[in-house]
Amino acid sequence: MSSVTVFPVLGLSLGGAVPLSEHEQRLLDQIEQALYAEDPKWANTVRISDPRSHYRRRLVKASIGFILGVVLLMVGVVIINIPLGVGGFVVMLAACLWGLSSWKRMNGFGEASAAAPSDQPQSKARRRGSRPSFMERVEERWRRRHDER
Repeated sequence: MSSVTVFPVLGLSLGGAVPLSEHEQRLLDQIEQALYAEDPKWANTVRISDPRSHYRRRLVKASIGFILGVVLLMVGVVIINIPLGVGGFVVMLAACLWGLSSWKRMNGFGEASAAAPSDQPQSKARRRGSRPSFMERVEERWRRRHDER
């Protein structure tokens, strides 16, 4: 049986692998056969391509964007044009974030947490390692109180 994977977006994940039902698998096979019949060259190209190559291309584009941002920042500093320098910095920052997210996806960071869900759901505050919120503390006290009885 095949499965569909939900890829994390910027380190976040909506879930792990979801198995397809037999009906869904048959529909997917029919769509694939129709695609091969309509345009076999494109279908073969899509089937063979590795998703990591897409992220590598994005990483190269982000590197070029970063270099362009550095050039804009330096030109802005040299001709004392503050908006141009700020724009260069923003381009550099955006390229870094885009490249970092592509690099994380290409190397599979953030997927391990989705693959091994814990028994009890953790709150966002506890996952970050910070102190639990007031409501979380009250709920925990309430649970302990009922468990002691």
